[in-house]
Amino acid sequence: MLALDLDDRKLEQARQAGARATLNIAGIPLKEIRKLVKDQAEKLGSPAVLWKIFETSGTRAGQETAWSLLGFGASLSVVGYTPDRIEIPLSHLMAYDAEARGNWGADPLVYPEVLQWIADGRIEVKPFVERHPLAEINQVLELAHQGRLARRAVLVPS
Repeated sequence: MLALDLDDRKLEQARQAGARATLNIAGIPLKEIRKLVKDQAEKLGSPAVLWKIFETSGTRAGQETAWSLLGFGASLSVVGYTPDRIEIPLSHLMAYDAEARGNWGADPLVYPEVLQWIADGRIEVKPFVERHPLAEINQVLELAHQGRLARRAVLVPS
């Protein structure tokens, strides 16, 4: 797995979670990012086709970057939400025989299985969550809007 981000703290989290390589793409043009990703995939011994791309930033730039990485047989899953409109060439799907999908969350029918995986230790959640008292909601939301949270915030009643 290769992780891309603009924040070295998040890239370190990705490494700790098992990413084999990371790239800080701050200030790098899309065409150069695509080249860097291809080079890194080759170094990792990954195929040049059939990539699985997950966009989780919820930003216009993140979604445009993810879309630009589509290649032959690739699958793009958009999980991060942005209210921004983005312009993407739909012809990439046809040209690359690729697919793209998005969702607001998992089907509730899979919750019991996923919760069991967490309970069994197959999925680790704690490294990706930080708890805050509900009374600090305004400060936490402000930090989230500024992109200064290192993890997903969970608000806990006092």
